[in-house]
Amino acid sequence: MVAGCRHTARGFKDGEEVLTLEHPQQIFPEQGGVETGDYIHIHGAPEIKMAIQPEIPGGIGTMAVAVNMIPQVLNSAPGMKTMADLPAPGVIMSDIRELLQKK
Repeated sequence: MVAGCRHTARGFKDGEEVLTLEHPQQIFPEQGGVETGDYIHIHGAPEIKMAIQPEIPGGIGTMAVAVNMIPQVLNSAPGMKTMADLPAPGVIMSDIRELLQKK
């Protein structure tokens, strides 16, 4: 029985790893004594360590991106698009109708 998974992504610059994203997921982590949270650790000057507990539920983040991508999708040319084909998402702080191109 699978109880979770671990996603890992790495970013490279000039052949050197400069970014690591570790995204573990567990089913009922509290039953295994796992304390959940969102953690950011940036090695640098200054060094930054952040913790958000409890974690922000992933579904909320997915919904936020989907809603905030509405203007980019509606303004795009017809055809199949991926996230790489569209402008980077950003938060909508105004009436969404103001962001739509006139057609």
